[in-house]
Amino acid sequence: MQRRFWLVLPLAFLLMTAAGLYLTPHPAGLGTHRALGLPKCLFLEWTGLPCPGCGLTTSFTHLLHGQWREAFAAHTLGPLLFLAFGVAAALSLAEYFHRRTPLGGFLRGAKMHWAYAGLTVFLGAWALRLASIWQHHS
Repeated sequence: MQRRFWLVLPLAFLLMTAAGLYLTPHPAGLGTHRALGLPKCLFLEWTGLPCPGCGLTTSFTHLLHGQWREAFAAHTLGPLLFLAFGVAAALSLAEYFHRRTPLGGFLRGAKMHWAYAGLTVFLGAWALRLASIWQHHS
C-alpha cells in the first residue's frame, strides 16, 4: 500500500466536516446535500421511501452545529458514523506517519467479517426506519 493512500481518509473527513459546517441542515431531515449541487436521491424519488443513506448529510450537519437530538432524528446512525469516520481518519493519519494502528492491521488483513457486520447494522437501521414509516402510514 502506498504511503499517500493513508491521507485519503483524513482529507475526506476534513472536506466533509468543512461542508457540514458550511451547510444549514434541511428542516425536512434530509435533502441537505442538495445545497452542494448534488442530485435528489433517486431511490426516494422512485419509491417515496428513504434509501439507507438518506439523512446522513443532514445528520452530520446537525451534529457539527451542536444539535445532537436532530442529528439522531435525521439518521439514527449519523452521529456514530461521523465518530467512526473521525477515528478512522485519525488512525489513517497515524499510519501515514508510520505508526501501526488497528486500522492498518484491519486493511492489511482484509478482515471482511467486520465490513459485513457494519453493513448488517447499517441495513438493519434502515429496515427499522422503513418499519417506522410503514407503521405511521397504517
